[in-house]
Amino acid sequence: EQERISTLIRSKPTIAFSDIFNPCKNRVHAVFTFLALLDLIQTRIVSIFLGNGFNNFFITSTETSNETAN
Repeated sequence: EQERISTLIRSKPTIAFSDIFNPCKNRVHAVFTFLALLDLIQTRIVSIFLGNGFNNFFITSTETSNETAN
């Protein structure tokens, strides 16, 4: 799952949190996806940002964030 998420993030610099879960076939798959996402956040491969409104999160690659900061 981490590889799928990483590939998705590389294809689009910023992705909606909900878009990561679209391919999930059931709740167990969603839980594994969420755990993979948490691990990517913990290892600082991706970052999560709060957007406007309720439950509006965005995921971005930390490589993309570092490039725009420089």
